[in-house]
Amino acid sequence: MAIQQNPSNLSFTIKAEQKERSNKVKAKESMGKKSRTKDASGSPKKSTLRNANLKTLETLNRLSRALIDLDETKNTKELSSDVASSDQELQPGHENNLSSEKAKTNQTSLPLSHYKDNLPRDVETSYQMMQDGASLIHSTSTKYTLLGKINAAEGSKLTEELLKGAQFICTGVILLFSEEHGCGRSCRYYAKRSARAVIASVIGLVTSFVDGDAIMKKNLGAQKTGAVWSTCDEIINKKVPRGNRAAMRRDLFTWIKECQETNTEFQDILDVGPQVEEGDKDKEGSDGWDSFCENDGGEQYTKTEYTIAKPALALIQITKGTIQCVIKACECIGEHAATQDISPIQKSHLLLYLSKLHDLSRNIGEGMTDLGALLYPPLDVGSKNNELFLEVMAHSINIMKVCDWILDERILLNEDKDNNDSIEVSISEEILDFTKKIKKITKVRTSEAEKALSAAIL
Repeated sequence: MAIQQNPSNLSFTIKAEQKERSNKVKAKESMGKKSRTKDASGSPKKSTLRNANLKTLETLNRLSRALIDLDETKNTKELSSDVASSDQELQPGHENNLSSEKAKTNQTSLPLSHYKDNLPRDVETSYQMMQDGASLIHSTSTKYTLLGKINAAEGSKLTEELLKGAQFICTGVILLFSEEHGCGRSCRYYAKRSARAVIASVIGLVTSFVDGDAIMKKNLGAQKTGAVWSTCDEIINKKVPRGNRAAMRRDLFTWIKECQETNTEFQDILDVGPQVEEGDKDKEGSDGWDSFCENDGGEQYTKTEYTIAKPALALIQITKGTIQCVIKACECIGEHAATQDISPIQKSHLLLYLSKLHDLSRNIGEGMTDLGALLYPPLDVGSKNNELFLEVMAHSINIMKVCDWILDERILLNEDKDNNDSIEVSISEEILDFTKKIKKITKVRTSEAEKALSAAIL
């Protein structure tokens, strides 16, 4: 006898089975999602954490490239017509001389908003942003490294804080590059350099966790964190020069130090004296041992090279004295711009005068290093337009241009019959007298070097 089921009971049974199958499918899908994002211990998978670090790393690299693209030498405003025309007249009359072309600079100096006076509020705010960002990175990097080794999930969350600190620093630097802030080339350079150092160290730290090296290699994470601390401390402890005066003086004193070091190095070679020629050795009955002890054939000039190196080294010594004059002149003009009751136009002119003077000084500060690099024996003087000859002449021209800028009173006074913005300010007689002496001795030493170089070529 067949058993008949109640249709209502059969329908209920089918629905229950379908619901049970549906729940199993959902459970499997849920487990699948969890397995893709978490490991057996319930923590997020390494791939998810790596993606978080990679995303931060990509953004940090974009910030780094943005800093590289910032040009601290880019002109944001044209020089006033009086200063520009004065600079044209100061160009030396060596139109056909290659050394003159080497000495020319077509770059327009950046206008400044401050020098010896207090930093403008906008500039202070920009530096504070950099400091806040460095402090955030400094404190976060420690936690990032420690947690990254213990719990990768928690450590990866801190990449956002590292990125936030980096963005603060970059924003502060970009603001310092704006025309409204009135920061010169040196000020921008040191801010950009410190920011790039921090970003590079953070990129190194995050990369070590992306690659897994910080976890696998002992002490690597601590080393990377130490590098981050070091770069951040430069900003936090205000070791980066703030403002135009501090940055420009940092440059000037750096060049003076390099002049001293270069002069000491080559003076030691000159003190040994020129090499003894073969004929002279035979006359003296040298057995070779004394020559060996006296560094014969080593870092020593021949007699011809000696006559060239001596006046060339004198130009490096003169460079130091010229930069010292520049420092004193900047202090004199900067003091007047900060303390005297003058119009904004007059103040901007004085600060522009300082900016141009510093740019001219940069030519001799950096040119001195180029000249020194060519003084190592043996000297290359094989042709009339050899590199040493061109560098000596170019360096001499650049020194003269600095002296002319200090001595030419009409540039400083901004004399213009069509306006009432002329300035009654002068550089001290002590500075002017010393500058005149430098100009005179530069001509003498350049003539000596030129004659020695010409004789060597003949």
